Amino acid sequence: MQVTALDLWRRPMFRRFWAGETISFLGNQITDLALPLTAVLLLGATAEQMGVLAATWYLPYLVFGLPAGVWIDRMRRQRILVGLDLTAAAVVLIVPVAAWAHMLRMELLYVVSFVLGSTVVVFTVAYQSFVPTLVGRSDIAAANAALETTTSITTIAGPGLGGLLVQVLMAPFALLVDAASFLVSAALIGSIRVTEPASISAVERRSMLEEIRDGVRYVRGTPVLFALVRGGAIHNFFSRMIDALFVLFAVRQLTLDATTIGLILAAGGPGSFIGSLIANRVPARIGLG
Repeated sequence: MQVTALDLWRRPMFRRFWAGETISFLGNQITDLALPLTAVLLLGATAEQMGVLAATWYLPYLVFGLPAGVWIDRMRRQRILVGLDLTAAAVVLIVPVAAWAHMLRMELLYVVSFVLGSTVVVFTVAYQSFVPTLVGRSDIAAANAALETTTSITTIAGPGLGGLLVQVLMAPFALLVDAASFLVSAALIGSIRVTEPASISAVERRSMLEEIRDGVRYVRGTPVLFALVRGGAIHNFFSRMIDALFVLFAVRQLTLDATTIGLILAAGGPGSFIGSLIANRVPARIGLG
């Protein structure tokens, strides 16, 4: 019998996790818009500075993407997720406080962007690894589809909400809502009562480099995975170029307000939302791998 999203919602522990993950990702979507708008509107950032700001956000994917998986296997996922949410909340609060104190600088935004990007990378890996602890193996595909559905909704709602908040509260102070979202997420995920599998003991552990090398070798030896990695790398390389300068172009050349920019960014969300709705049916027809 195929498990539905409603069935999963009736499970209290998964429901808390689902809500916490959704709220956390919604906060990330708000930051994605509020942070560059703060740089452009408040600090008058140049194209070069916007490029550096974008680089600091995405650099953690390159630096921590592979080690994160190995590190998470050695730790309790729930603690990691709560700690990351609390870290993100504290770091986000730095921006409005610095703006209020007239101490905000691009260099500070670079640091905030890098730390937040790092939390996003590790959170994404950790929450995916935490799902099997909350649902049975046979329900993992349905759980992932449900999580992806709400994540897709945040890509639609987040930019629009972020643009509206920036319009009403001004760019740096819109991040107060983001900080609150991380605190709510931490409370929800922290309230989950579940027994996680024992982490890998020190005796069983190999070096991090060995585990990373084995993972890379496995991906290279699996044609489908290797093709996905190459395709994703090419897509991300060019799309990140657009991300770096889009807000600057929209504000300075097109003279768009924050709400309009948010709506434009939200326009790309429906495609991923539709895909997530059919994600649970595809494995049932053709299998997972």
